[in-house]
Amino acid sequence: MHNSFAGWLIKQRMILLLAIFLGFLWSWIFLIDATRLSSSQVTGYITVTAVFLIIVSITTAIFYQAIKYLKREIKSKQSGWLIIIKIIGIWALAEAFIAWAVAIIWMGPNGSLDNILPFASLTPLLMWTPLGYLSRFFGFWGLSAVIVAGIACLIVKRLRKYAIGLWSIIIMLTFLSWLIYRVPTGPTLRVTTVSEHLGSPKLIKPGNSQLIVLPEYGLDNFMSSNINSRILGTNKPVYFVGSQQNSSAAGYTNNLVFGNNQKGFIKTQQKSRLIPGGEYLAYDVIIFLRIFDNATYTNFQLTRAVNKGSSALEPYKINQSLVVGSAVCSSIIQPSDYRRLTNEGATILTNSASLEIFKGSRVFNWQHRGLAKFMAIANDRPFVQASNNWPAFVLDNNGRQLAEVNPVGTSQVNLKSNTRKTPYSLFGEWPVYAGAIILIAQYIKRRLGKTKKTK
Repeated sequence: MHNSFAGWLIKQRMILLLAIFLGFLWSWIFLIDATRLSSSQVTGYITVTAVFLIIVSITTAIFYQAIKYLKREIKSKQSGWLIIIKIIGIWALAEAFIAWAVAIIWMGPNGSLDNILPFASLTPLLMWTPLGYLSRFFGFWGLSAVIVAGIACLIVKRLRKYAIGLWSIIIMLTFLSWLIYRVPTGPTLRVTTVSEHLGSPKLIKPGNSQLIVLPEYGLDNFMSSNINSRILGTNKPVYFVGSQQNSSAAGYTNNLVFGNNQKGFIKTQQKSRLIPGGEYLAYDVIIFLRIFDNATYTNFQLTRAVNKGSSALEPYKINQSLVVGSAVCSSIIQPSDYRRLTNEGATILTNSASLEIFKGSRVFNWQHRGLAKFMAIANDRPFVQASNNWPAFVLDNNGRQLAEVNPVGTSQVNLKSNTRKTPYSLFGEWPVYAGAIILIAQYIKRRLGKTKKTK
């Protein structure tokens, strides 16, 4: 019996190692300030633990099924290059499905069906390497899938003879994706990014900046009439973007605000991308809390819940060469949001966030920066992050960090805007679609084979 159990453990080592790795990627969940999620710290940590276990279990199960499918394909008599194409498509599809699945299980009254939580992907790690330039061709899920295919060629005996060819293609495409898009097409502008403590806004001196990016909630208690107490007045207009939380009888809203220090608020857009557990509760969590801890549910609804806007955020055009594609907080984990803003004409991308709830998690910071690098590199746009209780930073269109500032401070940087679009900006996550086509084709082929046998 002992030998039987040991043998079973050896067979399941891949699942165990996969679960450990995925648990590490999601480990920042335990550093979240539980008291911000709940009126009871005990309830908060119980909820966080349950969320972690559910996410890791679902993620591991889906990846394991994808690996089993690919192992069968590798053992088949198909061409090696065809198998490599299948690995890329199926792995991209698996990662995309996982990101959607772990978000959709937390669907709630103010959630969105297209929400994703992409923290199980290798892409945020790969964006720290030169391989990140491949995202301009392969997108978020495709980048991870191409490298997984490259690793498979190194460790799977049958595919090793294709390793040199595949890695030569990977290196060549990496170089080309840097070479073709390395120089932006737009003029230079001066931008200020801001890092502050939540609830303690400081007077910003714009200097020669044309644009100031403020953190999430950075415009709370300000309006057109007193904007000069937030941004020092100058002889020329200085544009700003930030967010403001408003309350009414219907509840809280979080609004993205564009304006300048001479005219005040010019355009306001209600935030439509909300975070499960942070800004709304999932249906199953609501049922649980209403039965067992109604005080926590009431506290969340009164202090944390945010009403969702009805339409997606739009770029704001300052002039012909400066079109600001801005989003608030949660869009940093939603690659499609910044791709859409780019396709709608944005020449520079920004994010206004409040990240104090993550309590300085190094794992989350690594993933957060990797996601920001993806937005910059894949869309070929400079990216400006402003933050509460977290470092603010500025990336150029090649993902190179130009500035970083810790709370409390500002940094002024010269950036070149861009109008050129990458294959990713134009075609999106095409490897995922390829994976879906492969699965559908396999299913149709199998069904037709069964029909012929019955005849």
